[in-house]
Amino acid sequence: MESQQVLLRNLRHNHLDKKVCVEGVISQTSEVRPEAISIKFECPECGSTIAVAQTEIRIKEPKCSCGRKEGFTIVSKEFTDVQRIVLEETQEIADQDYPRQLSVFLRGKLTDPSMGDQTRPGSKVRITGLVEAIPIPHSQGGLSRRFDLVINADTLEQI
Repeated sequence: MESQQVLLRNLRHNHLDKKVCVEGVISQTSEVRPEAISIKFECPECGSTIAVAQTEIRIKEPKCSCGRKEGFTIVSKEFTDVQRIVLEETQEIADQDYPRQLSVFLRGKLTDPSMGDQTRPGSKVRITGLVEAIPIPHSQGGLSRRFDLVINADTLEQI
C-alpha cells in the first residue's frame, strides 16, 4: 500500500483506512505503556479456550461455541508497547494560523529506547501510517457521533 503525502490541516474522513505520510514537530509524548494485542479466555461453562485479537479500544470478549457470551476468565495476554505522541504543524506550514495537531500512536519497535532522540518534544519528524478514527467520549456519558483522527505509525524518521 503506497502512502500519500498530506498536510495535517488537510486530513479528512476520506483519508480513513489509508496510508499517509505527514510531517511536523513533536509537541508532546506519553510514557511507553503495554497494550494487549491478543487475549486468551476460558469459558466457565464448557472449559474451551478462545483467543481473541484485541483491535478495539475496549477489551473484546469472545462468544463461545457453547452459546456463552460473557463471564469469561482471562487465561493469558500478549502485549506490545505503545506510546502516544502529538504531532504539530511547523510554523512554516501554519503561517499566521493556529498550528494543527494530531495524535500518533507508536507501537513495537517504534517505542524502543534507541528511538528516544527521534521521539522527543521538539523533534521534526516524518511519519507514515494508517489513518483511523477513534470515538470522542460524550460529556453526558457514552460516545459522541464525532471522532478524532489519529495515525497508527508504521515508520518514523527525524528530518
